[in-house]
Amino acid sequence: MCNDNRNQITLNIYRIKKHMNYHLLFFFLILGKFGLAKNNDQSVVQFNETYELANIILALTDYGKMDKSEVNKQTLYYQQVQEYFYSVSKHPLLEKVNYSREKWDKLLSFRTDAVAFCFDNNGKLYRKYKFYSMGKEINEFEDNLDLIQDFVIKSNFRAFFDQKKSYFDSIANLYQESLMINEIEVFLNKEFGIKTKSKHRIIVSPLVGRMHCQRLFNKASTSFINIPDYLFNFSSVKDVNEKDIASGIHMFFTEVDHDYVNPTTNKFKKEYQQYFDQKKWDKESGYGEWEMAVFNEYMTWAVYDLFITKNFPNVASSEIKEWHDVNISRGFFASKLFGEKLLELYLKKGEEETIRDLYIKILLWCKEVENDLDNLTKNNAHNTQ
Repeated sequence: MCNDNRNQITLNIYRIKKHMNYHLLFFFLILGKFGLAKNNDQSVVQFNETYELANIILALTDYGKMDKSEVNKQTLYYQQVQEYFYSVSKHPLLEKVNYSREKWDKLLSFRTDAVAFCFDNNGKLYRKYKFYSMGKEINEFEDNLDLIQDFVIKSNFRAFFDQKKSYFDSIANLYQESLMINEIEVFLNKEFGIKTKSKHRIIVSPLVGRMHCQRLFNKASTSFINIPDYLFNFSSVKDVNEKDIASGIHMFFTEVDHDYVNPTTNKFKKEYQQYFDQKKWDKESGYGEWEMAVFNEYMTWAVYDLFITKNFPNVASSEIKEWHDVNISRGFFASKLFGEKLLELYLKKGEEETIRDLYIKILLWCKEVENDLDNLTKNNAHNTQ
């Protein structure tokens, strides 16, 4: 990574949280209840210099300032960014990358692809990795590289980043105390019979708000997600309660389990095509243009239900309901219905059966109910009020 030796903190375990507002995504740290799991495949949280550069640029645009949740504005750090970079607030780059909700793919490309670039010994940006988060057709960071370089020089960005190193380190140290990944990996490896070859990495910025993504970057499964709000104000996570822990793993869990769900769905492609009509399960989620994407999204969120039911039985019910409400708002209108069915199948399965063994059963059920989803979801919602 760019200057990675300065900004990496190696973790043994971690978990993540999403705020209940769909547009604001936060990830809560996990308590020492589980202890630090010894994991030879160490997980790494990184504060990446060029990623932070991209996020600062986006935070200075009119869209970044006006949109309520694209950029996290609830921190002292955000105010410091606005003050330090005020002298370049009229830089032409900010107009070029002034994106919008409608141009979310370009924004995500600009922000995420930044990690593929580094500074050479002379402070010049260059591409180090062949990484295109949204495909080569959308290449926003590289397309604006000359303007970005000019912005770096005129703003004295690198001095600012160096000044904030201790701040980034303090956040990373909290992860080292509390994050958990080993239990999640053990659960997913067992249930899907897949031993992923990729190591896991999280790249963060205090400025990231609502959007996140999971990508394979530099041979590691990488989560580009945000930081929990409370982390900016506290130096300890000892008082985090069980409910927050259970909710806190959701963002990471529902990203990383795509590494298990997606290839498993591919193995059942024939049955998927026969039993799952994604047009009937999707209400403008935006996932319908990709084959299997709707089913995989239902599945990744439902697998989370199984994990917290097993590990957090005292709070599982309330957390499951809250997260399905979020997923329903995203266009996966039968999320709660789907999750309840998978949980029912899981609790009734044989001792040696796994989630992978339930694929045919859940797909057959999807076919059985697909023409009555509106009525079933209405009844389901009424019964849980």
